Amino acid sequence: MNRSLLWLFAVSSTVMADSYPDDFSNYFIESPQRIDVVIAGERSGLDVLALVDYDSFRLVEGTNEYLSLAAFLSRSHINRSTVDVIMSDAVVGIGTDPDCSVRFSRCLLTMSGDDQPRYVFNFDESVLKIFVPASSVSGGNDHIEYEAPWSHSSGLINWSNLYGYTEFEGRERINWSNQTTLGLPLGYLYMDTTLKNDDFTTYAALYDAEWEGVRLQAGQNRYNPSFNTTDYLNTGMTLSGYNVFVGSSRNLVRGSVKALQRIHFYAPQQGRVEVYREGRLVLTKVVAEGQQYLSYDELPVGAYQATLLLKVSGEVVLTETRQVVNDQLFSLRPSETDWVGGIGHFNTLDDDYYGLPEGARNYARVMTNARITEAWMLGGAATGTSDNLYGQVGSQLQLGDLSASFSLGFFSEGESYQTASLSVSRVYSYWRSFNYDTAQPERLSLPHYLYGLQAYKEVGVGGYSGIGSGQGYLRYSYYDITSPLRDGLADRMTNRHTVSTGYDVPFFGGSLNLYADYYFNNVQDDDYRVMLSWSRDIGRGLSIQTSTYVNQNGFDSNVNYLRAQQDIDEWHLSGAAGARFNRDNTTEASLSASVMGRDSRANYSAYGFVNNGGTRDASLNISGTQVISSHGLALTPERGRAFVRVKRHYNEVFDTEKPHLQLVVSRDEHYGYRREFEDDDILLKVNEFEYLRVDVDELGSFVDVDNRYFQSFIHPGDVYDFQTTLSPLAYMIVVLDDVYDHPITSLQCLGDDCVAIEALTEDGVFGVKYRQGGQFQLISSKGLCLLDTNDEHRYLKGYCLPGIEEVGEFHWNVAPERIEKSPALLDGHSALMFFLGRFGVGQETEAITLQLRSESIPYKVINVANEVFIYILDQQEFTQAQRSLLEKLDTYVLLKDAKIDLLTNRIKTSHSEQEVY
Repeated sequence: MNRSLLWLFAVSSTVMADSYPDDFSNYFIESPQRIDVVIAGERSGLDVLALVDYDSFRLVEGTNEYLSLAAFLSRSHINRSTVDVIMSDAVVGIGTDPDCSVRFSRCLLTMSGDDQPRYVFNFDESVLKIFVPASSVSGGNDHIEYEAPWSHSSGLINWSNLYGYTEFEGRERINWSNQTTLGLPLGYLYMDTTLKNDDFTTYAALYDAEWEGVRLQAGQNRYNPSFNTTDYLNTGMTLSGYNVFVGSSRNLVRGSVKALQRIHFYAPQQGRVEVYREGRLVLTKVVAEGQQYLSYDELPVGAYQATLLLKVSGEVVLTETRQVVNDQLFSLRPSETDWVGGIGHFNTLDDDYYGLPEGARNYARVMTNARITEAWMLGGAATGTSDNLYGQVGSQLQLGDLSASFSLGFFSEGESYQTASLSVSRVYSYWRSFNYDTAQPERLSLPHYLYGLQAYKEVGVGGYSGIGSGQGYLRYSYYDITSPLRDGLADRMTNRHTVSTGYDVPFFGGSLNLYADYYFNNVQDDDYRVMLSWSRDIGRGLSIQTSTYVNQNGFDSNVNYLRAQQDIDEWHLSGAAGARFNRDNTTEASLSASVMGRDSRANYSAYGFVNNGGTRDASLNISGTQVISSHGLALTPERGRAFVRVKRHYNEVFDTEKPHLQLVVSRDEHYGYRREFEDDDILLKVNEFEYLRVDVDELGSFVDVDNRYFQSFIHPGDVYDFQTTLSPLAYMIVVLDDVYDHPITSLQCLGDDCVAIEALTEDGVFGVKYRQGGQFQLISSKGLCLLDTNDEHRYLKGYCLPGIEEVGEFHWNVAPERIEKSPALLDGHSALMFFLGRFGVGQETEAITLQLRSESIPYKVINVANEVFIYILDQQEFTQAQRSLLEKLDTYVLLKDAKIDLLTNRIKTSHSEQEVY
């Protein structure tokens, strides 16, 4: 039975190969597609591979995409209960809220405090927009969220530094240092060791772990623990020994720590905020109405007065000036407090000289520090053993160019320690003092373990400034030291005053430098040294230098050098020939050479020296990091405690050279840097306690990248393996018209082997990237697209034609009144066109066109892809004979203004929308 198909057709899309699929309905079911998930009001979101159809977005619980979206929502400061609701909805399937009655891209959903999340899913633009109520957004000052403490991919990371030195007379020295980090599921182990000739020393052997806002450190350590803003209370002391400390920490804070510090303000309407530092605009951004804030990670580093202006419709509606202290030291928010507490056992002091007996070495210590205001912190500490107690108070202050700090400590047996510093612009001063009765010590006690056996006092002041066209400095320091009694002798006191000055100025095409030091004390004659030096580059990597030294005895020496240096790739070569003329009329000639460089495995340096007096020495240094993980051993010259090993594999052999790729590294969702992805195996050093994302950028190369990004929070000891697969791509240029010979304006791909489409012009010319040998189709809102593969030009010509999809049927022999009542015909308001079918070139086509001409029916023939497609483009009143012929030819009736999305089989016209089956 002859039938006609009424096909209400086609929007959207892309392009097609030489043929269309036998079962086109396979493309109308749920399929994987990349969707940009954004929070309403935000400009950027997360790219997620989801299961979608026209109406819904869905994720499979527990997959990487599911976990990535949950992590993204948490990092967007959405509370956990709301994240759970969104993820539950995503598993069931998310569709567009029924209250969205306008175009999806313009739809705004109103929210109240007790609303559940609402959604707008725009299939055409591949965007899922999530609207969340204000009650579900956690304010940074109200609640801090933390990354998980667990490491998912740990390894062994060892920084090794081998140094060898010889004077060729039996005086050789070997020094081999290793700093080893072993990542664990929770925390890490750290060891710092040195082998010096035959002497092996352990400087640190620690277990370190974090849990939300608390950090634990336990083990042996010759150095002071570093925890938080209380660290300045440890200045000058040594807590060498075995200890266990617990304290507050922000290492696991989600997002940047600086983002926790904010300037809050209220905007009555949407407007623009501007921030000025000393009259200079440093930040501007558009803000919505309501309570808003600026994070410190958006502001410049330093201590300064910031002026905030909020402008609405060009009028300033808010002006606020406030002090900003934005640096690592002031990482607390105002009114917050850091704390540290622990117990320990001091190492034995090397006291062979004084012979004092050991005192109590077990101790307990607690510290706290609070940020009272924006610019002022106040702290205190207490330390105790069984025979002595020690109390401290300290403070830090920063006001613009003024920076001040002090720490005062007093022991229960009368000893004391004080330190203070003050700097204003280019002038600085400092003071340190450790006082105890050096004539009366009976044993080693708490102050000796903390600050040593010698009482001392140190004062310094200095400054630097531009003078004329040069730079100069001047500083003064005073240091006195008192040693305790030994064998009944009086305590010994020495002191030293030092005045130093220097001036550097351009002179005669080079640089003239003058340095002078003056020393005086209570046990030796005064002493001074003056050096006048001039140096100049003379080109081709050569430079000359002459220096004259004078001291209290008059002329001391004159030294002259000719230096040469050259850089070759990663290597720096240098050499020098010198002549020294001494006060006693002796002359010394010398030669020296050095080389420094690196390869993909380690850093190298070597130095050699010889003079005519028989002095010879040479040294060699090799350093690098060894990384051991489940994926094997890797070497790198970079020094770090966490790495990502980036590897690339190839699905097929590339006909030309390997593609040019780059790695784009983002840290805490801020752009970090780019680097070349030149090797197939790269060890990337990454920062610990940061949320890391690494993207592969193909830079327009004809390459398809599978698994193009890696993201994770990084812990010390983490070693991740990021493997990406590359496939070569082919490229073709297509020129496409519709059935009316009008250029196609938009194009899409159907099929996994089609990678990308770009519009090259506005008149139907497109570039298509696809996998070599792959199958795909091009489709557009004008229908499926066919290409003339026999075209000998540099491009392929083709047509996007309606009706050839064979989707839905409306029969020609249905009564006219039935057709007029059909919802597909939109109450008769749509113009019609007719598709007679696809035919072979030659006799079959000639037979059809002969019959049409015999009945005076105007038609159009499209010849493409070795087939012929025949259309009647103009709606008309047909005679009975014409109708009979069209019925005999099994003609399809099409709506001219109807569009059907070939990906979903959904018909749209200006009057209605329906699905066709």
